Amino acid sequence: MTSKPFEFEFHEWLEKSALPATELVVGIGDDAAVWDWPSGLLVVTADTLCDGVHFRTELQPLEAIGRKALAVSLSDIAAMGARPVAALVSLVLPNSFSLHEAARLTTGLKELADQYKVSLIGGDTNRWPQGLVIGTTVFGRCQNPWRLSGAKAGDLLITTGSFGGSIHGHHLDFTPRCEIANRLAEKFIINAATDVSDSFLIDLQAICEASNVGAVVGRKNFPISEVCLSSYSDQRVALDHALTDGEDFELLLAIAPDVWNAIYQDEFLRGALQRIGEFTSEPGIFLSDDDGSRSELKVAGYEH
Repeated sequence: MTSKPFEFEFHEWLEKSALPATELVVGIGDDAAVWDWPSGLLVVTADTLCDGVHFRTELQPLEAIGRKALAVSLSDIAAMGARPVAALVSLVLPNSFSLHEAARLTTGLKELADQYKVSLIGGDTNRWPQGLVIGTTVFGRCQNPWRLSGAKAGDLLITTGSFGGSIHGHHLDFTPRCEIANRLAEKFIINAATDVSDSFLIDLQAICEASNVGAVVGRKNFPISEVCLSSYSDQRVALDHALTDGEDFELLLAIAPDVWNAIYQDEFLRGALQRIGEFTSEPGIFLSDDDGSRSELKVAGYEH
């Protein structure tokens, strides 16, 4: 295992210093917080995106930037097995932004909110002499929140979608996996879950460390995106990008074999999910080849 990224170390420090709350079911460190309200569990997540880090206003459409700002938070809600219901949006606009540009920015965001029936209930707007900053806070509801912890040795590693297209623009037009997550949560027990933001390996490591397990990923079964495969002549280079680039926003799930067999009978889910490995009692993350040989993977990804 490599040293933890700054974000994870900072989360651990915050968790230790935060005041305890008896109503808090899931706190700092998971994809979203879960609060026990009298009417059920409230799931809350927040994300902040900055120009030059998560997008480039001089290169990318403002509508796509606004859409991404909400989509990353919807992905966190999906990773908890929750259904999104409402959102707050905070904008720090450059002084140079016109009303037309601000409207374009929120158009993409609102279209995605409408698609997932998420009510935009407020937020805040400020201006300053530097780059665009967008903050989203999304609220959701769930019965049994998925956690990073809970994976067991022998569980199958299941994913949605493919990996490795973020640096070629996929980070702006990805689909939050809310529908898949909601269907799974309604009918099946998911032992552990997260979404891939920092990188496939970093986020898989987060499940492994929280659950005290390791993982083996099958090289043959690993889903590399078509755009990633077509961008690199060497498939080994494409695989490395798929494992470490991040911002794929696909789900990583730990599912017991008998539950996976039941899920595979669901036509919708069968076409949306694939088995790519398994969790083990041996620590570390390994790549397995057809001949049964294994090599340990160096955990790497994008650090903000």
